[in-house]
Amino acid sequence: MKKLIALLMILCLASLMIPAGAETDITGNWVGTEIVSDGVTYRMADVGMAFSITLNPDGTLVSNASDGESSEEVKGTWSLNGNILTTVTDGDAEDLKIVDGKIIYTTPGNGMSIILCREGDASTASSVPNKIRAASGDEFIGTWKLCSLYAMDMYVTADQFAALGVDDDLTMQIQNGKVVMSFGGESLEFKSTFSSLDGALAMTTGQKDENNMASVILVKMTDQGLITLTMNMEDMKVDYFLAKQ
Repeated sequence: MKKLIALLMILCLASLMIPAGAETDITGNWVGTEIVSDGVTYRMADVGMAFSITLNPDGTLVSNASDGESSEEVKGTWSLNGNILTTVTDGDAEDLKIVDGKIIYTTPGNGMSIILCREGDASTASSVPNKIRAASGDEFIGTWKLCSLYAMDMYVTADQFAALGVDDDLTMQIQNGKVVMSFGGESLEFKSTFSSLDGALAMTTGQKDENNMASVILVKMTDQGLITLTMNMEDMKVDYFLAKQ
């Protein structure tokens, strides 16, 4: 019994030595999904860039980078200490961080970061809350405020609005059959209908387009509990995300 207790204590101490959230096996293919620069997130596919790294079990690595016109392959070695991944290529060592199951590579000098996810998770790893789910009509009821937007291949969150000159006073008051949208000191009222088929809310005004069709704006629910709608602003498509207040 004493030996069993001693073994359990050793196992517990060993587990405490592993940093919280540290990856124990990071071998395999990792794909760059996003670039973060000055707090603004860009999806790599949208800006025509690609970056990947393969970490082999024998401690060697192969990375590939492309800007759409040219590509480069680099070979090297890697080692892991807690949540710090150290890579050595062409004699230069760099430390990358592993945070929440992602590899974060911050380039020296400009502070730009590349976020890499395991190849199988790359399609759902975007910071942009673009995964839509069906919602019930009651989930839309309430007051919502702009918290982020996606435009011109940039995902901008509320903490960057001021620096980029984005007005953050867009709000939506959703009631049964009516939506009041306020922005820039002005308010617009829409009629609303809920579709149980796709779990979305349709907002309509009295205006009609050139084909005599009513103008409709769809409001959808993301899996993060945000509502999202898309509007064209001076020939630029903007995806708005609002959080419930």
